[in-house]
Amino acid sequence: RVTSPTLLWVEALELALSRLAEQGCPFDRVAAVSGSGQQHGSVYWRREGVEALRGLSASRGTAAEQLRGAFAEEQSPIWMDT
Repeated sequence: RVTSPTLLWVEALELALSRLAEQGCPFDRVAAVSGSGQQHGSVYWRREGVEALRGLSASRGTAAEQLRGAFAEEQSPIWMDT
């Protein structure tokens, strides 16, 4: 089984969003976010994950810190093509 740390996906999204903010992205005009790359993976949320998402606040640290425990698996399965 090949995996990737689940919070790595959150950290990657945070990095992308912070870089967009540095460039002056008008987030009030953003309707959706999509990403692509060479790796396919699955992230499984716990029921509590929805509440964790609702409670995110920049004043309480990074999203990765706040979403610890929100996922069913600490390691996400990734699908490597060989």
